[in-house]
This record gives sequence, structure tokens and C-alpha cells, in this order.
Amino acid sequence: MNNNDNIEIVDSFKYLVMLFNYNGKFYKTQKHFAEQGRKALFSPTTSLRNHCLNVETYCSIFDSYVNSILRYASEIWGFHKAPMSKAYLKFCKKKYLT
Repeated sequence: MNNNDNIEIVDSFKYLVMLFNYNGKFYKTQKHFAEQGRKALFSPTTSLRNHCLNVETYCSIFDSYVNSILRYASEIWGFHKAPMSKAYLKFCKKKYLT
């Protein structure tokens, strides 16, 4: 703040992939990570579709590709069930109902 520079006031900003809102809530951040997790689930399941994987292997793939995205910086933004639950539900439906 040299030379009487003004600080711009914004509703939100992104820092290290995290969306910070003026109100201190992270719901939009959680929705973003849930969407990224959903996209990450598509890649390995598409390429491994014709392979018969056991549940343990499939869950390991989920943990590696998707869960790491869903939990990124969760210590900061806390936990609301809705966005993350949708990603887990989609995983379960894809594995057990198809």
C-alpha cells in the first residue's frame, strides 16, 4: 500500500485452487471440488470398463483419483454433506448398479 493505493473489494477470489468468498463460506468451493471429483471418476472408469475389477481395487482407484480431489484442503473449508455425497453416490452407482 504505497502511494495511497486502494485495495479492490471483491466478492470472491481464487488462491491455490481454493475459492474464498466474502462471507467466509466455502460451499461454492465444495461444489467445485465435487465437480472435479466427478470428472476424475470418469477417466479411470472409462479406461477400465472392460476389466473385471474387484471391489477393493475399484475403491483403491477411487481413493487415488477422486477422494484426493474431494478432500483437498478440507481442513479449511469444513464439510457440508450435499456436494461430496453426490460424488460418492455416483461412484457407488457406477460400480454396483451397472
